[in-house]
Amino acid sequence: MKFPELTKCEKMVMKCIWSCEKDINASGVRELLREVYHKEYAPTTISTFLLHLTEKGYVEKYRSGVAYFYKPKIEEKEYIIFEMQEFLDFWLDGAEEKWDVLMEQLKCT
Repeated sequence: MKFPELTKCEKMVMKCIWSCEKDINASGVRELLREVYHKEYAPTTISTFLLHLTEKGYVEKYRSGVAYFYKPKIEEKEYIIFEMQEFLDFWLDGAEEKWDVLMEQLKCT
């Protein structure tokens, strides 16, 4: 499956969302970004990241009381597999058998 490309910041936000056992609001994402990645973003910036992730189909947004909450529409495992395949396709011409050779070369450096 092909997923829309994520920026580095969007990936960090998704990791925060995936790390939660329950749905999270923007202030929760902001807090996790500060704690885990030592990144300080304005609330409007967090809202923009979440808007983009919603538009790209990574998260679902719903309202509960006065706050909006976000939950993943794509499992973290699915995205990791996609990222690894993209890496293999780009760097190893899609040949998974080249992976072992690459790993051996990296050990030598």
